[in-house]
Amino acid sequence: MGQGLGISVDFIADFIQIPNLRMIPFEDPSFLWPVGLVRRRNVALSPAGQRFCRFLQSRFCDA
Repeated sequence: MGQGLGISVDFIADFIQIPNLRMIPFEDPSFLWPVGLVRRRNVALSPAGQRFCRFLQSRFCDA
């Protein structure tokens, strides 16, 4: 039918441009997901990985 359903964090819908995409937020406040990032301490991130980490920190960290 060319249709699908997915559950994702809300900020993804702000960045992808798909025709007919609808974001329907959960109304129950208990439906919260903590966002985290796990990485190896001694392994250098790629430039894209570094940008992604900075994005997450700017979006979700208090500072």
